[in-house]
Amino acid sequence: MAVVLRHSFEWTYDEIAELLDISVSTVRNHLNRGLEKLRQSLEVDPS
Repeated sequence: MAVVLRHSFEWTYDEIAELLDISVSTVRNHLNRGLEKLRQSLEVDPS
């Protein structure tokens, strides 16, 4: 959810945190984990 809101709809971390009722640092963690899983699934090298 966080990845879609951030990268598709360009929501801010604060907006995502408020919607999901979580802290901004938790949003960052969700984004990092979600993007890493997508990279692995798509076999994309981040560099």
